[in-house]
Amino acid sequence: MPLKNLKYFSCLMFLLVFYSICYAQQQFGSEVRKLDNFEDKKMDEYIHKILLQMDVFRSDSSIIFIDQALNYIEPTEQIEEYYYLLSYRAEVLYYDGLFNEAMQDLDKCSQLASQLEDSLLMANIFNLRGLLNETIQNNKEALVELGNALKYFPRHPSARYPVTELYHVYGNIGVNLLEIDLIDSAKICLEKSLELAKEANAERAIAVAYWSLGELELKKKNSENALVYFVLAEGVATEAKDKDIELDALSGQCMAMSGIKSKKEIMEAMSKADIHLENYSVDIGLITQRNFAKQSALVWELIEEPEMAIKKLNKWYTLDSLIQKKNTQSALATQAALLRSDIALDLEQIKYAQAASDLEQARIKQILLLTSGLFAILFLSTLLITFRKRQKQKLLLSKLEMERLTQEKTIAEFKIREQLAMDMHDDLGAGLSALKLQSEMVLRREKHALQKEQIGQIAKNAGELMESMRQIIWSLDAEQGSVEELIDYISNYARIYLSENDLGFHLQKDDQWPSCFLNSEQRRNIFLVIKEVLHNSVKHANSSQIEMTLHWNNGIEITIQDNGIGMKVEISTYSGNGHKNISKRILKLGGSVKWVNINGTLVIINIPLSPN
Repeated sequence: MPLKNLKYFSCLMFLLVFYSICYAQQQFGSEVRKLDNFEDKKMDEYIHKILLQMDVFRSDSSIIFIDQALNYIEPTEQIEEYYYLLSYRAEVLYYDGLFNEAMQDLDKCSQLASQLEDSLLMANIFNLRGLLNETIQNNKEALVELGNALKYFPRHPSARYPVTELYHVYGNIGVNLLEIDLIDSAKICLEKSLELAKEANAERAIAVAYWSLGELELKKKNSENALVYFVLAEGVATEAKDKDIELDALSGQCMAMSGIKSKKEIMEAMSKADIHLENYSVDIGLITQRNFAKQSALVWELIEEPEMAIKKLNKWYTLDSLIQKKNTQSALATQAALLRSDIALDLEQIKYAQAASDLEQARIKQILLLTSGLFAILFLSTLLITFRKRQKQKLLLSKLEMERLTQEKTIAEFKIREQLAMDMHDDLGAGLSALKLQSEMVLRREKHALQKEQIGQIAKNAGELMESMRQIIWSLDAEQGSVEELIDYISNYARIYLSENDLGFHLQKDDQWPSCFLNSEQRRNIFLVIKEVLHNSVKHANSSQIEMTLHWNNGIEITIQDNGIGMKVEISTYSGNGHKNISKRILKLGGSVKWVNINGTLVIINIPLSPN
């Protein structure tokens, strides 16, 4: 950016902050007043369940409750309820890295807030938009959105359920000003955010403000002051049991210590942060985990530990790729939805044209009947015959056109999946293959035992990722959609996997399978269930033999029996993630799963299907 433009932009930012502070001076200390909950007790119960899951960063559970509530309400009539559900979903999607879908929900919320004529709800949307732009490092646009949030924030705010508070907006403005190096302006906003948060006794906001001031001191190269702020942030976050902010505070302490503490102290601080992440990963958002990995890599580099720096960079790359993948899939889904909408619109236009043609022909028929005698009757007979032929032809052409458009829609969806599979194979596959080959080549030359073990693990991880990628590509392949092909794939996988782990394997399956085709999600869920069950038997059951039967009984019936130690607790009280994942996938398929302790562990899976 030219120097003149940079100065102009800096002045604009300063004026924005100055105007925002002057505008909100009269509001300092004001909190959002709590209004009565929704009279509908079931709706109120849904909202509280959603907020409870959001507080502990359970995105999957939050989305499930939000979807249930959306199905319960009538959006066109219950506008306020619809607003709260969409705004909460946008926030969950933001913390899960799905920015495209979050922005779509916020666009809908903006229209709903206008209908409700509620300036606080509008300010809430501008604040969330600012957060999204901040995350993708579009700080200029973020400051514009946050300035609008302050503009709309009312003097006496009130809402039924939690929304944006004034200290949120000031804190977000401060962070964005800090990103563009307007440090003095950023400090004013962050200190105001801290002041308002303390008045409201909002522990999370207090911890965030301390952490942001620590980042500001790091920018000013005041490591000792930064460390003080980060320690304060950790203390408040620990008291509030906010594991997300606590990780940010621990990470900030490591960065601050890199300039003033010994290498041993810094490594101990890094270990503490890693243990915290390992213990509370389910309570920490993907964005925070990604940022921690990147900052950890920088700290390890500063203390001259390149191996750990590379490891953390690999972790950052993995998390960033996961977030990018989710956004790419979201964008592809949006594109497919738009394509389907266009085709549906074309179909409606054809129907309307056909109806208009029918009305026009009927009008001509009436005129002829009113102005003709016997000649008109004879003429009408001839016209009627011609008309019927034309109608049949038009009807036939309309049917053919509708079939063509339906085929185009199906082909378009196949192309999207095929392109996604090709991109994964060409880009990720090539990269992973190169990583595995390079790791193996380095491994042959490496003499140091610890480094050989680490490099070997990298090669192994690359191989496992390649295998997972092949499985995803297989699930996207529309030409592998029959039940029989799925059964063959599962059988071959089980045979190879158990052989690699030195377990005996006995397979019984039907020779003939009905003509039944599955979509990619069904095939992948069925395969991942089998994969998880076999993994449990190999890793935890201490078994030496696996028996599997694959049978058709109004669907796919699968039994897997190992001769291991069995389960130590009843499945009704078992809380392992593997069993939960299996149950969720089977539930999506509309099937059932049962675990039985009998000479080891017996798993019985039924997935109902109808032949095509």
